[in-house]
Amino acid sequence: MESFLPQLNSELAARIIQYNALMSLLTLIFVLPTWRQYFLSEKWLGYGEDRPEVNVLHNPVLAPVILVVWLGALAGIFFGQAVILSALIHLFFSYYYFIFMRWRGLARGMGAPGFMMYWGAGMTAALALSNPAGRAWPVIVLMLQWDLATIFLSAGISKLTSGYASNHGMDIGLNNPMWSYLPKAFQRLRASHPLYWALNQSAWIFQILGGIMCFVPGLRIYGAAVFVAMFFFVMFQIRLGPLCPAIMGTALIFIPSGHNADTLLLGAFAWMPEFTWHTSPSALTDQVLLYFAIGYLIVRPLVTAGLFYNYLGKGRLPKPLQVSVDFLSNTFGFILWRVFTADVLDFYVKIKAVDVATGSERLISKYEDPMSLRYNQVAEAITVTSLFTTLKYFASNNELFRTRILRYSRTIALGENEILHFEYYRIFKEADRYQTKQIARVIVDRDKGLVIEESLLAGHSMRDNHKYSKISEGIRPGSYLPKNHSA
Repeated sequence: MESFLPQLNSELAARIIQYNALMSLLTLIFVLPTWRQYFLSEKWLGYGEDRPEVNVLHNPVLAPVILVVWLGALAGIFFGQAVILSALIHLFFSYYYFIFMRWRGLARGMGAPGFMMYWGAGMTAALALSNPAGRAWPVIVLMLQWDLATIFLSAGISKLTSGYASNHGMDIGLNNPMWSYLPKAFQRLRASHPLYWALNQSAWIFQILGGIMCFVPGLRIYGAAVFVAMFFFVMFQIRLGPLCPAIMGTALIFIPSGHNADTLLLGAFAWMPEFTWHTSPSALTDQVLLYFAIGYLIVRPLVTAGLFYNYLGKGRLPKPLQVSVDFLSNTFGFILWRVFTADVLDFYVKIKAVDVATGSERLISKYEDPMSLRYNQVAEAITVTSLFTTLKYFASNNELFRTRILRYSRTIALGENEILHFEYYRIFKEADRYQTKQIARVIVDRDKGLVIEESLLAGHSMRDNHKYSKISEGIRPGSYLPKNHSA
C-alpha cells in the first residue's frame, strides 16, 4: 500500500524533468516565428503594455538575448548540465512572462500553455533544489501532486458548473475553427449525436474523479492514468500545440517508486541523456524547502476555496481575506482552470484587412492554414479569444475593450489604405445541427483611433454570456470577485 508521503523514484523524476524541458523547448519554438508579438511591448508593436516594468525586458535589444538564454537553460536541463542554475533561469522567465505578464499584456500569459510551462518550471526547480535522500523530498513531491490534482479537480468542477453536464462544452469546441483540427468533419454530425454527449460527460466526470483519485494514496497512479488518457485523446482533436503531451508528462509524478509503470517508463526514457542529481544540498536548503512545501500545502486549498466562493458563490470574502486571496492568486498563479468552457468556445473571430478605396478584403486570421505561423497556433487563439471575452467579463467597461483592440490592431501589418474588420461569429447549438451566424462586426481604423461596433443580428450581442456560463462581470482583471458582489 502506498504511504501518505509519496515515494517518487529519483531516476524517474529526472526523466520527468528532462521531458518537461523538451516540451517547454517546443512551446517556445512554436512561438518563435512571431516572437515580436509575445516578447515586445506595444512600444515596439508587441502585446505587452507600454509600462516601465514591462519595457525593461520587452524591448528589441533584450528580448532576443532572453530567448537565447532561456532556450539554453532548457537545453541545460535536458542534457543534465548546470541543472540548478538552468532550472532557476527557466523558473524566472516562466514566472515573468506567464504570471507577472498575465494582466500586463494582450496574450494573457499564453493561457493554459504558458501556465503549465510555469508549473513545470516550478516543479523542475523544486526537485532540482531538493535531494532525493533529504527530508524535504517526499513533502515536495506531495506538494506537487496535490497542486496538480487541485488544477485537474478545479477544471472538472468548472466544466460541471458551466454546461458540460447539460451537453454544452466539448462539442462546441470541436465545431470551432479557432480550436478544432477538424471543424468541418464535426459540423457534419447532428447536434444530438451520442458522441458529443459522451465527450461532454466524460470530460467533467473523469476530471473530477481523476482529481480526487490523485489525492488518495494507492489511487494516485490510476488518477494519473485517467489524465494521460484524456489528454492523449484531446491532443488529436484540439489545436493546443505541446500542451497535451506536456500535461501527460507532468502526470507521471504520481507514479510510485517500484511500481511496474516506474520500470516501464525508465525503459521508455532510456534514450535521454544522463542526469545526475546534486548530492550535497545544505541542511538549511532542505529545511527551507520543507517549510515552504508545508506552507504551500496549507495555503493552496484555502486560496482555491476563496476563488470558488467568488466565482460560484458571487460573494466577497471579509476584506483582509479577499485582499489575501487576490494577492496570492496573482502572485503565485493560483487560478481556477476554466479551460474549454462554453463562454470561450461559442464564438470565433475572423480578422480581415479591408481597403477603404476599393472595398477589397483579405483574410488575416487563417486559423486552419498550417502555413499561417501566427494564427495556426494556440497562443494566438488565446490572445484573440481573450481580447473579445473582455466584452463579456467587463461588459460595462467599453474603454478597456477599445484600448485593447487598438493595441492588438497595431501588431498587424496593413497596406496604406487598409483598415481592420473583426467579424464576430457565434456557434448556435440547434436541435439537429450547429449553426454559425455572424452577429457583429468591429471596424478599427487604428490611424484615427476609431473603434466602431456594429450589431448584425437582432437580439444578440458580443457581450452576451453563454446561458450556462457562471462568469459575472468582474470588478477588475485578476480577480474573480464579481462587480455586483454580495456582501
